[in-house]
Amino acid sequence: MNPTIKFGLVPLNPTVGDVRANTDLHISAARRMTRRGCQVVVFPKMSLFGYPTGNITLWREVVKDCWKGLERFTEAVKNLEPVFIVGLPVASSRLTYCCAAVVHQGKVLGLVPQMNISAFDQPYFQSYWRRNDSRTDMELRVFQTAFGRMGVIVGEDADTDSRWKILGDVDFAVVPQATYYDSSRSKARQQNLLARSKGSYPIAAVSLYGANDGLIFEGGCSVANNGRLVAERGLFDRGQPLIVALGPSEDGPIVRKITPARSTIISEMIERRVLGLLDYLRKSGLKGFVVAESGGRDSMLATLLAVEALNRYFGHLKPKARRRAVRKAIIGVGMPTANNTAVTKALARKFCRELGVPYIEVPIGNAHHNHLHLLQKMLGNKRATAISRQNDQARLRSTLIEDLANCLDLLMLNTCDGAEDLIGYAAKFGDGAGDLGAVEDLGKGQVEEMLRWFFRRSGGKLTAVERCLTETRPSPELEKGQRAEKDNPPYPIIDMFRVWFVTEHLTPSQIYQRACGHWTDQRLKKMDPRYKSKHTLKEWIDWVVNKFTANVHKLSVAPLGAAVDPTVTFDRRFFPFPISQRNVFAADLAYMWSLPE
Repeated sequence: MNPTIKFGLVPLNPTVGDVRANTDLHISAARRMTRRGCQVVVFPKMSLFGYPTGNITLWREVVKDCWKGLERFTEAVKNLEPVFIVGLPVASSRLTYCCAAVVHQGKVLGLVPQMNISAFDQPYFQSYWRRNDSRTDMELRVFQTAFGRMGVIVGEDADTDSRWKILGDVDFAVVPQATYYDSSRSKARQQNLLARSKGSYPIAAVSLYGANDGLIFEGGCSVANNGRLVAERGLFDRGQPLIVALGPSEDGPIVRKITPARSTIISEMIERRVLGLLDYLRKSGLKGFVVAESGGRDSMLATLLAVEALNRYFGHLKPKARRRAVRKAIIGVGMPTANNTAVTKALARKFCRELGVPYIEVPIGNAHHNHLHLLQKMLGNKRATAISRQNDQARLRSTLIEDLANCLDLLMLNTCDGAEDLIGYAAKFGDGAGDLGAVEDLGKGQVEEMLRWFFRRSGGKLTAVERCLTETRPSPELEKGQRAEKDNPPYPIIDMFRVWFVTEHLTPSQIYQRACGHWTDQRLKKMDPRYKSKHTLKEWIDWVVNKFTANVHKLSVAPLGAAVDPTVTFDRRFFPFPISQRNVFAADLAYMWSLPE
């Protein structure tokens, strides 16, 4: 390697399919990195097109437009000194490849296709190494630069030994990635790069930043040398580029060490959700958010996240102007019936007032009564069932809010959390509807922890939040005196079941055995006075599994999440038919009941 090499890693935030705007982002960033003295500038995987692509790449003309974008970028940077690595889809013959293009002084030196296509991308891309293709510009993996021999590895190829062996003897390697947030693999991928660099050569990796298709990209950048992390960027750097220079030294010198911002697990979770809301607002072209305000935990957190996103959206304005802009971009709507208590109605009003959110209260009792009267006629003058009477309130609210959002070009935020998704505790096309889910991958305990975080940050000014947490219990208030935990196991139990069931894929019998070791009888009794013995625990597990299998169909119409962690969120593709899932778990439930107590 040359005495000194200066990397510029740029975690762009592209919009999927908007090649013209994405190309402009590349050109602007390329010029900035050149002014800062960078010699090798790396953009993420699929940076010119956006990621994930979905089936947009099946339209060949759209992929060809991306090549035109690369040509425009190449022409724009022909007088700049750095070597640029750009991610894009490339059409060849009848196939489409996920590639990195190496550009230098007005020429595309070559294309590096991703060889190992993940299951996520298989419907849209082909693996180059499995096919005979006429494109000779895809044969290159190593490029001779003024700074030494550069190897290029794209995306998931960095996880396999065979791909690294192809590089052979290089002086440094770059890895354009599109790593979305996944608590189980983000660290593993970084550790892999550290191990690869030990005793070999420096490795520079960069990923996308922003939100697309329910995925959060944290803008991770890192440079590893001799098994050590030289510098990195992450979530709290909010898409800022990483610039780092390496030179010869005994232990691999650090010219510039960048320490990530300090964070807690809760602040990271909040940051991801705010990024998701902010990015969907930007890329949708809509004007703001509307939230149904119930005076409960989930709606309060969704509103707080939305206000946080809007403050960043209007961050270029002065404080007074920014507050006015935020007020114009969000609406809280309360739609009480006789089942809503005076306490929760007052909390909804007070919360919006303290937060500076415009609040509209529209009682829907009469409309609900009219709906039930019509339904009774359709039933041959028979009274509607109790569950239908409850769900009608939720569906009426959803319809009105969606109409309001439609009139004002706003995004309707869904406020169902992950615990409610697990047990189907949301009305299909009712409170389970919306344009975007703000809290759908959170357990009830996580919702409360985030509310406490916002309360502390406010210096105690959000008194409605404190009262909600200390004076009320979770309730949908669809019947008088209704309380969520009267109808289901305690939420700490549901939250833990959700992690074991979704993240670790444990069966009901395995969950029971895990729970027996996780909680003592005394702790379970303190958690819920209804607990009597391990028999009660079995009843709770049986209840949760049967509720899930009976209601899993609701996930097929649930809105996209703003900040989904794949490790604790249901992939609706894997639970398509509730009857088949019920059969899958029925035998194991029977086995669970046979286990000793």
